[in-house]
Amino acid sequence: MATLAPSKLRNERGPQAARKRATRLDRILGIGARMMNELGPGGVRLGLIAEELGCSRNALYYYVRDRRDLVALCYQQTCDLVAAAIAESQDRDPAEGIVQIVDTLLGRHADGQPFAVISDAAMLADSDRVRIEAQVAANAAALARLVEGGIASGDFHRCDADLCAQMILGMVYWAILWNKWIMPAQEVPPEIYRKAAETISDIVLRGITMPGGAAFRCPDGLPQRVAALVGTTAGQGRSGAAPGLLETASLLFNRYGPESVSLDQIAAHIGLTKGAIYHHFADKQALLVAAHERAFDLQHGFVDLADAEPVSDRERMLCVFYSNCLAHATDAPPVALHPGLHALPVSILERASQSAKRMRRMHARALREPLMRPTDAAIVELTAGAFFWLQTWRSQRDDLSPEGIAAEMASIVATGLMATSRSSQRPSRDPEN
Repeated sequence: MATLAPSKLRNERGPQAARKRATRLDRILGIGARMMNELGPGGVRLGLIAEELGCSRNALYYYVRDRRDLVALCYQQTCDLVAAAIAESQDRDPAEGIVQIVDTLLGRHADGQPFAVISDAAMLADSDRVRIEAQVAANAAALARLVEGGIASGDFHRCDADLCAQMILGMVYWAILWNKWIMPAQEVPPEIYRKAAETISDIVLRGITMPGGAAFRCPDGLPQRVAALVGTTAGQGRSGAAPGLLETASLLFNRYGPESVSLDQIAAHIGLTKGAIYHHFADKQALLVAAHERAFDLQHGFVDLADAEPVSDRERMLCVFYSNCLAHATDAPPVALHPGLHALPVSILERASQSAKRMRRMHARALREPLMRPTDAAIVELTAGAFFWLQTWRSQRDDLSPEGIAAEMASIVATGLMATSRSSQRPSRDPEN
């Protein structure tokens, strides 16, 4: 947990006062995290937090200096929670450790204790940003070491442990955002988060293919068809934007977070004036909406490409996942669905729902195939989290091409981590077993 500055502690002393302060700060961070996840960091309003707490805005300043300070504290809390969950799993079997980590993190949301999904660290003060980015990287590295332990013991197939760790954390974060986005008017039932945790662990460990089934094989020509589709939609979306504008905006939004990127930065990156952007869009939010429209144009296009392949529906599901990973690893990615989904028009949610329905129908057909392992239909939404934050860590893997990243990630979803001889043994969720 982030600590308060000494100046904030001067009026209260002793263990009881410290516990009272910690409880209040926990409540503030919980409310702030919920707002950040739903509306993005830019949607956080200290006045609304104070109103929900039943205190004055001035009283809130005893704990946080301003909105940016609150975001930093929420991100610090998330880093601490992830680090603690990974540390508590170190003495377990690697497969059990992954189950425990995912259960612990999503279990907090099931228990009504939300934490913030980290996506806009670039908006923080430099000292906070450097610290948060270092801790995010350290957590991913610690989770990768757990995967490497499973490979070394023979429990897991050989795989890229770093990519696998990023996939796991991405799916956990996405489960938080997606489930609240599709239930905007109600509290997400606790069992939804717990089921999502079970589904994520199941896919990571066992994939969608029956033990002994074929690993993922990318159809000939699919990377070229994906590249052609990405190139066709770039700058030619529903907005009629200038060539390259939507792809550049999407790239920067994905790398740094929508709140952290200004129209000036987008204009400078593409070599336009800000006035040229205003010729197409009234403001950054309008540009962000158009980027989401392009993203779902691409998603539907990826499903169309998969449907045209002369392969099974199980393999088509993997082709869609591969296509998304490949596109998100390029310099013209679809925009990722960041925290702040509730600030988007309802039409974007409708397009997301349409895409999910198409994938669920493909999943239902695949379940009739002998090589398809029985899996929960929610995988079609949850696996999306594996690639949505790909650009935030893409620069760390210059040793892999976009095609290499996509193939590695698709292979994990295809067969899971568990070695064939171990795949029938389900890790226990009971610490006593």
